[in-house]
Amino acid sequence: MFYLAMLDTPEQKSKFQMIYENYTGQILQTAHSLARNHMDAEDIAQDVFLKIINNIDTIQTENPLRLRALIIQMTKFASIDLLRKKKHKENPNDLINDWEQFPAVTTDIEECVFSHELINMAVNFVSQMDEKYRAPLTLAVLGYRIKEIASLLGMSEANTKVRISRARHMLRAYILQEERVPYEQGYIQSKYMGLVLHDTDEVQKYFMQNEYTKTAFAKIDVRTQKEIQGAAMTLYRARLSDDKSPVQDEYGHYEK
Repeated sequence: MFYLAMLDTPEQKSKFQMIYENYTGQILQTAHSLARNHMDAEDIAQDVFLKIINNIDTIQTENPLRLRALIIQMTKFASIDLLRKKKHKENPNDLINDWEQFPAVTTDIEECVFSHELINMAVNFVSQMDEKYRAPLTLAVLGYRIKEIASLLGMSEANTKVRISRARHMLRAYILQEERVPYEQGYIQSKYMGLVLHDTDEVQKYFMQNEYTKTAFAKIDVRTQKEIQGAAMTLYRARLSDDKSPVQDEYGHYEK
């Protein structure tokens, strides 16, 4: 077994051999359930074994149930990473297109992004998220349903929805940082959406009657103005149908 040549001590080799002999089938089965083809499943298994080797000293083998759960989790995350990298390698625009064509879970995000450059930033940001948020959101973008994501990641559907929702909020906050977009556009986009999240009937009162925001809004081209307004209303409608715990916006108001 060539993997053993990568380990130094007899103890490390013995531990790895035990894991390899007892869990290879489980790794391949889990990988195949996500990748849905044999060759990718083997690539995923190889990646998992390399990660096990890199962490061999910290992996505890005394509790078989805990060890199995750890290995399955490692396999799932390795599968998700391979699917994302493979899709991007085959066609760099595919992953961007997935974000643009994914209203069911990320309506508010896509509507907030006005260029491929920002979408690329979004994709890069997601790849750096904590795995507990990156995994469900990435699977959702790849076309998996909430029920499938929950099953694959061993979570309840309710918890899956919450994590995807939180990932969306983190991504939206990242995109709306003023340094990521032209100042006036970023400022207006953020404020307008925050107000719509609070109460759409109050938008004109708080937004257009404020001298600064009105002046800044006027500096933005008409097309972008309409995109911002349309994005805000899409976000508002999505929030009305979004079944999740109340979240406070930047003004301290609870989203409706």
